[in-house]
Amino acid sequence: MHVPEQYWHELGTAGSCVLLLGLVGLRQSLPAISSWYTDQGREAYEKKAWGSAEAKYKRALELNADNTAAHFWLGRLYEDLQKPDDARTQYQYAIADSNAVNNLARLNILKKDYPIAIAFLQKPLSDEQVTLQSATKFALMKNMGWARLKQGNLTDADTWLDDAIKLGQAEKLPKETLAAAHCLQAQVIEAQGDQKRPLWAQKKALAEWKLCARYGVATVPEEDEWLNTAQKRLTKWEANQGQ
Repeated sequence: MHVPEQYWHELGTAGSCVLLLGLVGLRQSLPAISSWYTDQGREAYEKKAWGSAEAKYKRALELNADNTAAHFWLGRLYEDLQKPDDARTQYQYAIADSNAVNNLARLNILKKDYPIAIAFLQKPLSDEQVTLQSATKFALMKNMGWARLKQGNLTDADTWLDDAIKLGQAEKLPKETLAAAHCLQAQVIEAQGDQKRPLWAQKKALAEWKLCARYGVATVPEEDEWLNTAQKRLTKWEANQGQ
């Protein structure tokens, strides 16, 4: 560079400072770049380009291991790919996100680890410092009702599901969102009727099954099972009406 020798030391020092500042700037920009890869992963996910989505989420995590959103969406992807154990691991990394807590609890319900699922659900629901979006709170309450139903605690299950439905109606959540709670409420009412008032329960449960069947969307395997049950109940009722 034809720089006089007496300035080499100063030039080297200046170059080192520039390099250091560049590295610091790059390090500080990694979270933003990681978020960009997460967004790209979500775009690929929406297009059902599973391989591309997985690669982008993993790249996001290589750049920022604390990227909660990338962990959450990678967990969602693994659920779609029928990899529940991998999904559970990603949700555990994203435990600060209440949606991840909800999905983690759901996987534990499917695994029949009901006490663990309830422990996960109770934390965001009971923590006054946690601000929950309406849809998230509804999902947490719905899954709490589901877990209690599976435990055989019908009174608590009925209360949680009823409160979830009231919340959803008050917040004007889509009826498709509320449908899962109606599916579960029908099961609770039937179980209560088996113990006490079978004829009363059959009529009340039928109203819930109708809402379940009319608005339900099978976004996860258990919802497909509930919709099939709803259809069977309604078909049986229609057959009895025709006799």
